[in-house]
Amino acid sequence: MFLTPKDRLRAIWRDAGVEIRMLLIHPMQLAGVADDGQPILSDFIQTIDCWHQQKKIFTMHCSPLIAADPYLSFWLTKGTIGEEVAVRWVDNRGRKGELTTKIR
Repeated sequence: MFLTPKDRLRAIWRDAGVEIRMLLIHPMQLAGVADDGQPILSDFIQTIDCWHQQKKIFTMHCSPLIAADPYLSFWLTKGTIGEEVAVRWVDNRGRKGELTTKIR
């Protein structure tokens, strides 16, 4: 796994549902040519999958223009304290990361 120790995932129960917040540390790089003429290969997160209680709730497909170290936030309308939430991502070079937490 490419997961860095600074990646974060939080799932907080509120009256309106469950707020999910995540920070994925990834350099993100656009393709191009360096000053010395060497090619620079792109490096970006391609897909982000979110799971609730081992059931996939959505997949996000990203373009090369996604920001470095993206912060994402969304709401679940269902969920209770103690249930598991997971996020899995894959970049265009095949590296993977996974974060898991319980709703608190």
